[in-house]
Amino acid sequence: MDRSKLKAILCDLDGVIRIHPNIAGSIEQKYGLPTGSIFSTAFEPGLLKQAITGKISDIQWRQAIFKNLSKKFPKQDTKSALESWYEPSSYVDIEALNYILSISPNALLVLVTNATSRLKEDLRALSIIDKFDIIVNSSQIGFIKPDTEIFSHSLELAKCKPEDALFIDDKIENTDAAAKFGLFAHHYTSLVNLKSYISVNAAKYPTSSN
Repeated sequence: MDRSKLKAILCDLDGVIRIHPNIAGSIEQKYGLPTGSIFSTAFEPGLLKQAITGKISDIQWRQAIFKNLSKKFPKQDTKSALESWYEPSSYVDIEALNYILSISPNALLVLVTNATSRLKEDLRALSIIDKFDIIVNSSQIGFIKPDTEIFSHSLELAKCKPEDALFIDDKIENTDAAAKFGLFAHHYTSLVNLKSYISVNAAKYPTSSN
C-alpha cells in the first residue's frame, strides 16, 4: 500500500470514529432489568438486520424494541429504561478521526457503515457530517457489511479500484471480506495499532512526505 497513491479510505463509524459508552448495565440495574436484556432485545439479529437494510425505519426499530422488551418484562418500566438508553451518550474520537484524515490527504474519506435511517441526524448532532466526502449507509442501499455489494458500491461512488483503497473497521469479519475483495484492510483495535499498520506499510513505500 502506497499512501501517496490511495484514492479512497473506506472507514467504519462505530468503534472507530464514534464511541458508545456502555451505559446499558447501569440503566438495567436502575430499572430492575436483567443484565444484557436491552442489548439482546435491540440487537436481536433478525430485528437489527431489518433496520440496517432499510426494511424498517429507525423509529419502527425503536418501537419494536419497546414492544419486545415490554413483552419480556411487563412489570418493569421498560419505557423509561429505553428512553434513558436512547439519550445521546456517544462521542467522537477526534484523535482517531484526525489521524485517519491525515493518512492520505488527497484520498476521499468514505464512511461505510451498517446504520439505520437516523445516520445523518446522528452525524449532524456529532458535528462530523462534513468530514466525509461520501457516506454509504447500509439502510439506504439494502446491503450490509460484510456483503461484497457494499464494497463495490462504495468503490463505484469513489471511482476507484479495490487496490487503490484502504478499508478500516473494528469487526474482523468485515476486514476479512474487504481483503478478499481486494482492498487493503485493517482490523481496528486501537489508534496505536492503526498507526503501526500505516507506519509499516509507509516504510515499504516511502513518499515524499515521509
